[in-house]
Amino acid sequence: MISPATQKALRAMIRDRWVLLSLIVIGLYLATALLSLLGLLPIDYVTRLGESYSPPNARIWFGTDYLGRDVLSRVVHGVEVAVKVGFAASLIAIPFGT
Repeated sequence: MISPATQKALRAMIRDRWVLLSLIVIGLYLATALLSLLGLLPIDYVTRLGESYSPPNARIWFGTDYLGRDVLSRVVHGVEVAVKVGFAASLIAIPFGT
């Protein structure tokens, strides 16, 4: 059972727009990592010679960097690694408590 004080705090958080926005951003971040881990988001490590600094288009949503690499693929891979590191740090810290 949730205490009345906790219920009051949760209701106040739900009413706050910034909290909801933050939860949406965190949810998108975790969904991206999960979809990447499941292999549902393609990660393209191909270097496209002659396509350095290509602008975003239908095929390459975030464009390419100076070596012709897909920026979106690199962002998705970075999100995946960051979530793995975050969970690993949490699992290491939990047994020690506070």
